[in-house]
Amino acid sequence: MAVVDDVRSITSDKPQYDRALATGDGTTIEYELPNAPVLAGTAKVYVNGVLQTLTTNYTIDEALGLVTFVAAPANGASIAITYKHTILSDADITTYSTLTGDTRYAAAMALDTIASSEALIQKAISIMGISTNGPATAAALRAHAKSLREAVTVEVTTTDAGFDIAEQVYEPFGWRDRVYREALRDA
Repeated sequence: MAVVDDVRSITSDKPQYDRALATGDGTTIEYELPNAPVLAGTAKVYVNGVLQTLTTNYTIDEALGLVTFVAAPANGASIAITYKHTILSDADITTYSTLTGDTRYAAAMALDTIASSEALIQKAISIMGISTNGPATAAALRAHAKSLREAVTVEVTTTDAGFDIAEQVYEPFGWRDRVYREALRDA
């Protein structure tokens, strides 16, 4: 879990508190939260101010941010759901770490994923004097990802003494050639 926490720290993907409000209609049992993934165990569901019990009154798919009630809240019932969420799931970050083998490379991969999401979702919009610029945000995130990769590359280059050559001999005369090439490399 330390790698997940380290990547979250580097990428600033720290848990954020959120609250979703809805009104029951007597038939709807599924309510999608505006942000997912939901951090495990952080969701609290209230109907008309009464705290509901997980599995007794509702279930939650934390990866999708989907709350499903056992029985539909009554028509006009006030539904409030509080929870914490992150941009990336722990499973996503663990996969990046497994694929790359390095915390900074995993963070760079996470930033690239977040950048793609920002560019696709936010776009460049200006409404009533308020602007968002997803592509500019994405470019800044990708620049940060690039600097993380470069830091790892510089570190590997300066600490890596090179690599050994592995030669295999398949025939009796190959042994003589191998000894000759080793002598040339040592010269």
